[in-house]
Amino acid sequence: MSNNKKIFIIAEIGNNHEGNYVVAKKMIKAAKLCNVDAVKLQYIHPEKFFHKSLANSIKKYNKFYLNEKKVKKLKIYADRLGIKLFTTFFDLNNLKKLKNNFNFFKIASSDNNYKELIKETIKSKKKTFISLGLLKQLEINRLVSYLKNNDRNVHKYVSLMHCVSSYPAKDTEVNLKKIIYLKRKFPKFKIGYSDHTIGNEACYVAASLGAEVIEKHFTLSKKFSSFRDHHLSADPNEMGVLVKSIRKIETMLSSSKNSFNNQKKNIKNFRRSIFINRDIKKGERINKKDLLYLRPVIGIKLENVNSILGKKIKVNLKKNSPIKNKFFQ
Repeated sequence: MSNNKKIFIIAEIGNNHEGNYVVAKKMIKAAKLCNVDAVKLQYIHPEKFFHKSLANSIKKYNKFYLNEKKVKKLKIYADRLGIKLFTTFFDLNNLKKLKNNFNFFKIASSDNNYKELIKETIKSKKKTFISLGLLKQLEINRLVSYLKNNDRNVHKYVSLMHCVSSYPAKDTEVNLKKIIYLKRKFPKFKIGYSDHTIGNEACYVAASLGAEVIEKHFTLSKKFSSFRDHHLSADPNEMGVLVKSIRKIETMLSSSKNSFNNQKKNIKNFRRSIFINRDIKKGERINKKDLLYLRPVIGIKLENVNSILGKKIKVNLKKNSPIKNKFFQ
């Protein structure tokens, strides 16, 4: 990872506001204070997402629903705070109606096979994150081919997000090495990670493996309610630690021109040079058994030992003297 590549960190509010506009504002502000790069909502219009047979789901998500007016107001609020706000749209009508209000988009794992929604989303060529949960590798290949067929430059604005669609995802399911595979398989695309585990460890590993986008669910409190997503979300303290830790990981992964320069001051004290372990008279030849290899570097360097073996000394030397080139005939 080069110095100028910063991991894009998304706090996924999703529906953790549970339809409360004031809570949604508090969550956006809390995320801003955690120094994330963006905050994401989910725009679910229940009647356009669930069949009427799923009455309980419709009832629950009707309670969580933030209407068009409120979402627009939240976007203005986020802009005022100086944090990017965007959303996952789950139906074509609302995507078409509201997409001009946003500069980023997300395609959820549940819809990464919904080609009409994907096509409409990427039509604007705005930054789009596509989660790859629920897809086998062959299906991921087909998705990428579909994206390329729509626009050969799609890699410039679409990021592919490794994701495991379990809530929460178990450690045995996460398969973070998939990030390395995706980076090799699709080198032109930015590869990210959308996390559903409990804790921050998976995000740290993803960052270390080269993920360029990290998305983590976010809540004001894990005990906010019985709604499933709160439990697997990061609270403000956890999110703040996550951001600081990822920025530290970035620094550790970066290539620094100064890394060797900063070590130079230690070379003299850390490296060994060649000393003699007995008194040697002028005219004697140096043998390996006459040598000591000790700190600091004040004479011939250790790696040049073969260049002096068998040579005659032109001065008398006392035991523990450093050996220098000027001592030889």
